[in-house]
Amino acid sequence: MKKSQLIRLIKEEIKGRLFEESQQTYLVSFTVGEDRDGDVEVKASSPEQAIEKLKSGEVKLAYGQDLPRLARSFSAKLLNK
Repeated sequence: MKKSQLIRLIKEEIKGRLFEESQQTYLVSFTVGEDRDGDVEVKASSPEQAIEKLKSGEVKLAYGQDLPRLARSFSAKLLNK
């Protein structure tokens, strides 16, 4: 392996680790209708990004389920882990 390739790989590894460290766990809550609500833990860099990841389908609910179409009133709070 060439020296330049090795340096590139090391830089990519460092960038990936820094990105993972900037991600925090948020508890995203939502309501479905009047009687049901749900909570999902999402790794993101901001509360807004956590909500967007859930809405876009990037993050699934338990058992790989999609977010219900009627889900409303989203909020996200940082979990202390």
